[in-house]
Amino acid sequence: RLARQEHCRIRDLEHRIQEHNRDLQAIQSINAQLDAANRRLTAATQPLDTTQVRHRDALERDLLHALQARELTVHYQPLVEIASRQVVGLEALVRWKHPKLGAVSPGVFIPIAEASGLIVPLGEFVLRSGCEQVVRWRQEEVPVVRVAVNLSPLQLERLSIRDFIRGILRETGMQPHELALEITESTLMKNAQEHGKALQGLRDDG
Repeated sequence: RLARQEHCRIRDLEHRIQEHNRDLQAIQSINAQLDAANRRLTAATQPLDTTQVRHRDALERDLLHALQARELTVHYQPLVEIASRQVVGLEALVRWKHPKLGAVSPGVFIPIAEASGLIVPLGEFVLRSGCEQVVRWRQEEVPVVRVAVNLSPLQLERLSIRDFIRGILRETGMQPHELALEITESTLMKNAQEHGKALQGLRDDG
């Protein structure tokens, strides 16, 4: 009787071991499938990343060429006062019509310009174009409202911004009170003391 009980216990133990081994094999098979799937996904992602990098690099080169060839344009979006329904200003917005790709969204090429440093000459192009346009309107006796131009963080960091703005106003003949400069709060907070002093100097200039 004891022998039979011992034999049953051994058989039960062997059965549990076999079930455990089957479970382990199933887990190993699932893990192997997941590893294979991850390898396929990684392989697919790498060509995608390479393609994106090449596309970005190509756009950067094309943007540089567009700046040099003056293929970019500046559009002017009216700023309307709700109460009076009067146009109280214009916002200068840069647009790029690529010779092959057509219109490229600013949401695409502005980040590329910021990352590459091209935002500095791009910003100068927009500012100078806006000032020249206002002067032409004034000469043609078109009613002039203030034109707002965005300043990028890199422009504030790399340029003596007060001298830079003064120079363009002097070269184009635009009056200081006809220009508004727009900056983000995050730009100011990055170096509030230095930027604040320069911008206060511009305010003092009108």
